[in-house]
Amino acid sequence: MINKRLFNLMTNQKKKIYGIVVFRLINLCNSIIFYLLIANIINQIYLNQFALKKVPFFTLAILVIILIKILLNHWISNLSFTSSSQLRLAIRDKIFAKAFQLGPSTKNHLSISALTQISVDGVEQLEVYYAQFIPQFFYSMIASLIVFFSLVTYDWQAAITLLICVPLIPISIMTIMKIAKKILSKYWNNYLNLGEVFFENLQGLTTLKVYQQDQHYHQKMNLAAEKFRKATMSLLSMQLNSITIMDIIAYTGSAIGISIALYHFSLGQLSIIGAVMFLLLSAEFFIPLRQLGSLFHVAMTGISAADKLFDFLDLPNDESKLSSADSVVSEAIGLLKISKLSFSYLNEKQAMLQDINFSAKKGQLTAIIGKSGSGKSTLASILSGFFYNYQGQINWDSQNLSELSAQQIFNTVDLINSDSFLFSKSIRENLCLGDKHINEKQLWDILERVNLADDIREFPNQLDYQLTEDGSNLSGGQRQRLLIARTLLRDKQIYIFDEITSSLDLENEKIIMKEIYNLSKNKIVILISHRLYNLLDAAQIIVLENGKISEHGHPEALLENNGFFKTVLNEEQSILKGGQ
Repeated sequence: MINKRLFNLMTNQKKKIYGIVVFRLINLCNSIIFYLLIANIINQIYLNQFALKKVPFFTLAILVIILIKILLNHWISNLSFTSSSQLRLAIRDKIFAKAFQLGPSTKNHLSISALTQISVDGVEQLEVYYAQFIPQFFYSMIASLIVFFSLVTYDWQAAITLLICVPLIPISIMTIMKIAKKILSKYWNNYLNLGEVFFENLQGLTTLKVYQQDQHYHQKMNLAAEKFRKATMSLLSMQLNSITIMDIIAYTGSAIGISIALYHFSLGQLSIIGAVMFLLLSAEFFIPLRQLGSLFHVAMTGISAADKLFDFLDLPNDESKLSSADSVVSEAIGLLKISKLSFSYLNEKQAMLQDINFSAKKGQLTAIIGKSGSGKSTLASILSGFFYNYQGQINWDSQNLSELSAQQIFNTVDLINSDSFLFSKSIRENLCLGDKHINEKQLWDILERVNLADDIREFPNQLDYQLTEDGSNLSGGQRQRLLIARTLLRDKQIYIFDEITSSLDLENEKIIMKEIYNLSKNKIVILISHRLYNLLDAAQIIVLENGKISEHGHPEALLENNGFFKTVLNEEQSILKGGQ
C-alpha cells in the first residue's frame, strides 16, 4: 500500500506527516477520555450517585476536551495543507527540471498535453496520497491498538473479537488492489489519450474548419471521451463496491463486539462503564481502517499517476554524453562539418537520416531543400543540439559537438522554426529575450530591417503592445517577422532558419532574404526553404531525399542536372510567371 519511491520523495515533509499522525493519535486519546467521562456520568446517574455539585466539573472537563480537539484539528489541517502544498511544488519542480534537462526533445518522449495532465491532475492526485492516505495508513495501524488496550481491561473476550475482525479490512483492500491496478492503468491511458485528442483538435480548430473536418474530428473526440467515461465508471464501480465490502466488515465487526459486551453486561460480568465504552468505542476499532479503505482508490489513482510521472523522470538525460563545462567554444567558428551522420527516433527501426556528409562555412550561405518528410527539420534540430543520440560526428572547427554542454551549444546556435514561440507579454519584452540590454533605438532599427516598424507604430502603445499567446493577435507575416527580428538581435555564431518565409508575401520575403544573406557574410548560416528561387545566390545547396543527400553543389551546377532542384525551380518559376 505504501509506494517506497513515492514515500522517499517526502524527504523534507516526513516530519510534518509524522506530526499529523501524532496529533491525530492525541486527538483519539482525547476522544477516549471524553467517552470515559460520558461513561462515568451515565454510570453515576444509573447508580443514583450523580450530584448537581459535579455539574461544573464535568462541564469544564467537557469544554477543555472540546477546546483541545478544536486546537488539534486546527494543527492537523495546517500541517496537512503546508505539507501537501510544499510537496506539490517539489514534485512539479522535479517535472520542470527534467523537462528543461531534456529540452525540446521532451515532446519526443511525452506529448505536451500528457505532460500538462501529469503536472496538474497527476500531482493533485499525489497530494491526496501524501496528505491524507499516508497519514491515515500510519494512524490506522496504531489507533486500533490504542482502542484495543482501552477496552481489553473491561472485557477481554469482546476486545479480542474486535481485534480479530480488524485485519479483514486490510485483507479486502489487498484483494481489491489486484483488480484496481488494471482498472487504473486503463483509466489513466484513456485520460491521457482524451487530453491529447482535445489539445490537438483545439490547436488545429481553424484548420479543421477550413477543411470542413471539424464534425469528423468531433466524432473521434466523442469516441475518446466515451472510452474515458467507461474507464471512469469502472473505477467508480470498483470504489463503491470496495466501500460496501468494508462497510459490511466494519459494521458487522462492531455489532459482534457490542453484542458480546452487552451479553456480558446482562450477565453482570461487565460494568455499565465498560458497556458504554464498548458502545462508543467499538466503531473506533474499524473507522480508521474504514477511512483508509475509502482513501484507497484515491491512493491507487495517485500511485498510477506516479507510475506515469516516474516513467518521465526516469528518461535518460541526453546530457549523459556531455562533458563538464571546462570545454570552451571557440570565439569565432568558421566551419561546421558533418561527417557520416545518421539518426533514428526512439523506438523506430528505420533511420530518419543516413550517412549525411557536408560542411558549412562562415561567409557562405548553405541551403537545405527536399520534400516534406525528407529529414530537413530533424537535421536542423540535431545541428542545434536538441538531439544527442545520433551516430557520426558534428564538428565546430576542431570541437566535437558531443563534447560540449547543452548551455554551450544553445549559446552558440540559434534555430528559428515553426516551433519558435511568442509569449503573452509586450513586443518589447519578446524582443528583449534576444538581448536584455538592448535600447529602444536598437529595437526600432531591427524592426526597420525586417519591415515591421511601420506596423508596430500603428499599434496601441507601440513596443509595449501586449501580445496574446504565441502572438495570435498578429498576422502570420507580422508574427514571422517579429520572430526573425528577435533572432537577429541575438549575437550567435551559427544560425539555422527552418522555413521562416512561409507566411510572408513576396515583398517582405525579399527583405528578409536580404537580411539572411547579409547575416551569412559574418556568420555560419543554414537556410531550409521550399521556395527555391530564394536560393540562387546560395554558396551550396543540399538536397535531402528519404534521409539521404541526393544532390549537393552550387545552384548553377545543380541546374545542369535534371534533378530535384532544377525540376522544382522550373515549376516555381512557371507559377510565378503565370501569376504575373
